[in-house]
Amino acid sequence: MDREKIQEAKMDSLKSAWDAAKKNTDYSFHLQKLHKYQLLQIAEDSYLGVHNVRIVASGAGGKSCPACKKSDNKILNIEAELNRQSLPNRDCSCTAYHEHQKGFCLCYYEILFDDEL
Repeated sequence: MDREKIQEAKMDSLKSAWDAAKKNTDYSFHLQKLHKYQLLQIAEDSYLGVHNVRIVASGAGGKSCPACKKSDNKILNIEAELNRQSLPNRDCSCTAYHEHQKGFCLCYYEILFDDEL
């Protein structure tokens, strides 16, 4: 999948997650896809010396839950992360539209260049 298609798929996944949350239906699959596409997009930059990512805690409205805050700044290898995603955070208690909806994890992966380690 080329870079443009990955970006498009990533944004479609985010929109689908928000739409599902708004309709009060399950959005977890869409969030999993969103984070997978984000990793694939970052993996495309491996030729630039990008082999690791850092998790940045984020939730709806800029507020992140305790579980997401605990993952903040965690450094992960991209290849390993593609095989067992840490995001969306399984213990996330962030909400979207409805208070009873938990796990709307908007944490994201940040590129970490090899020389930053």
